[in-house]
Amino acid sequence: MTADKDDLQNIKKGSVFTRNDATNEIKKLNRFEYAGLPNRSAHMANAKLFYENKDWSGSFRTLFIGRWGTYDKEGNGVINRDDEFAAGYLLLNLSFAKKIKNLRVQAGADNILNYTDKVNLPGEPGIQPYISLSWSFINKTK
Repeated sequence: MTADKDDLQNIKKGSVFTRNDATNEIKKLNRFEYAGLPNRSAHMANAKLFYENKDWSGSFRTLFIGRWGTYDKEGNGVINRDDEFAAGYLLLNLSFAKKIKNLRVQAGADNILNYTDKVNLPGEPGIQPYISLSWSFINKTK
């Protein structure tokens, strides 16, 4: 988990409080309620599989980001409540390439599950298909 050392020290001292919205009860925040740094997930993973032969290649990539704190809505200086989090997500990317003499043609798509979160991830537009062509001036077929 990511953490701010000052936040952890203040929680240990008992100087950070939280309020239960349902009961309006105010209590000291304990270490296990603290979520760590904003915009940083405690759980992340990525994996990539490749296939390649003489003329064909392909890859499958996946990226998992667990839920992550966005900002402190409560005003206690730390992220600790469920409504202060963005949902976790999974991105899947797929690509294939074919070599034809000195030409390489590649096609693929990033974010094939079309995940979007306009509030917390405005730079993630959804599915992103692409095609690319590349020409090699050096003949490697010998």
